[in-house]
Amino acid sequence: LPITIYAGRWPKGIAKKEYIDNRILRKYYRSSKIVLNDTFGIMKDWNFVSNRIFDATACGSFVISDYIPDIEEIYGDNVPMWRSEEELVSLVTYYLSHSDEREAKAKKAQQITLSNFTSERIAKEIIKIIEKIKK
Repeated sequence: LPITIYAGRWPKGIAKKEYIDNRILRKYYRSSKIVLNDTFGIMKDWNFVSNRIFDATACGSFVISDYIPDIEEIYGDNVPMWRSEEELVSLVTYYLSHSDEREAKAKKAQQITLSNFTSERIAKEIIKIIEKIKK
């Protein structure tokens, strides 16, 4: 697959860059046809949705992820997920050649993120929880 990796802890020479400053990360997300999300270890055990999902979809990027039930619950099929290497290859290959469908799913996922997961929205929910605890 035509993949460029930006990450630390990969064998020397595999990752194009080890670190991308969060202040410019959105530029990388926006310039990608597909952003891959691969949940690791304990995050997967706890069904934890990676912040990459929210960050990339907020930028309007199309994301394909490994299977996490809560991603499916939040985004439906707008963030396609794989359970095997073959499924990953199939999804990437399919969406690289179906740009209209890829862009439509990215737009729907962006709307979900911006409607439900902005820092302002989350802060309001935290305030509600704190107020309930105070009572």
